[in-house]
Parts: sequence; structure tokens; C-alpha cells
Amino acid sequence: MQSINLNYFKAVFLSVLFSFTFSQDVTLNLDGANLNYESSVDIAGFQFSHNGCVAGAGGGDAAANGFTVSASGSTVLGFSFTGSVIPAGDGTLVELSGDVSENCLSDFIFSDSNGNSLSVGFGSGSADDGGDDGADDGADDGGEDCDSDVCLSIDGANLNYESSVDIAGFQFSHNGCVAGAGGGDAAANGFTVSASGSTVLGFSFTGSVIPAGDGTLVELSGDVSE
Repeated sequence: MQSINLNYFKAVFLSVLFSFTFSQDVTLNLDGANLNYESSVDIAGFQFSHNGCVAGAGGGDAAANGFTVSASGSTVLGFSFTGSVIPAGDGTLVELSGDVSENCLSDFIFSDSNGNSLSVGFGSGSADDGGDDGADDGADDGGEDCDSDVCLSIDGANLNYESSVDIAGFQFSHNGCVAGAGGGDAAANGFTVSASGSTVLGFSFTGSVIPAGDGTLVELSGDVSE
């Protein structure tokens, strides 16, 4: 039987803030309108907030690697529907338009191809981001022993959650067992949810979140199990 391994359920865009003393995975800098990066790992998705200074976002290595990039009045979001990544290395992540400076950007949330959050910041300092150098800070398998920020369980076609923090976005892989995804608290909070042959992705273009609590994150169709 095809199945989802809940160990893959790492929330890509959880609003969890940490500080770290180890070297960061992704270092950013601004060069005019270009948001440049230097990364020791592949980047599978990114999100950051702004105070209204970003009028638009696109291009760069995000576009070159097939990412969909969107900019709302408070958030820039980049991801791939096909599971593409921006390879480890350096370059221009995305080109921004507007009156952009380092101090108008915040809450950087980057992930690797397994959904693990990455440490990220400008220069040598850490930004307000999610990241734990691979520790299980995201969604993990549910059950009595779950002490993660987000705990998941499958109830028929429903992917249920218990979360101690607001959820700003999520992504997880599957082995082909998911035929579709939608509904649940993701839809109720205005999320856009998509399902490809290997990935389910949920996010909000408007910066909406799924509040801390519990319920059905999303309803899945297909031959789904833990």
C-alpha cells in the first residue's frame, strides 16, 4: 500500500523564531534591487516579511530554477510546484522593486528539499527566521510522544494537526499516494493549496495564518496513510 511517511512533514513556512550561535546556512545581502545569497545547502522554498517597502519581486535564481515568486503588501514568497531547488552556491535570489533596504525586511523562513528550516541572515548575523540545523522543529508524526511545534495525524482523508504556534505555510512530500488536497483550516483561512505528483503545498498570498490550536489542516484524496 502506498503511504505517507509523516517524518517528511516538516513545516516549511512555520512562524517560529530562534537565535543561533552556529554558522548560518544562508547569508543574504542587498545590492541595489538584488537580494543576493550565499548558501551551503539547496534552497527549496523561502518566505520573508517586509514593511511595505517591496512593490514587486521576480527574476534571479528563483525564476531561473522554476520557482513561483509572489509579493503581497507584507510578504514575499518563493516556492516550486515541481520540487525544484536553488542549488547550493551564490547569486541573486530574487530581484526586488520598491524602496528596499535591509531594515525593512524581516522574518526570513527558508527550507531545504526535505522541508527542514534553514538558518538565514544578513552578513554574519542571524535573522528572525525558523531554523535549527536539521533538528525536528517542524511538523512531526503525531502521537503521545510528539513534542514538536506541530503534531500531525491522519484520520481517514483528513490530515489533522495540533499546533502551539500560528502556521504561515506548509509543504510536505508524498510517494504518489495523494491525488488531491484542499479544504480544512487551510482553506478556511484563505490558503492556496496545491498537490503535485510528489508534493503538497499550502500558503497565503495575503499573509494569513492558521492560528495555533487544533483541527483539520487539509483534506487529502487518494490512497493515503501514515
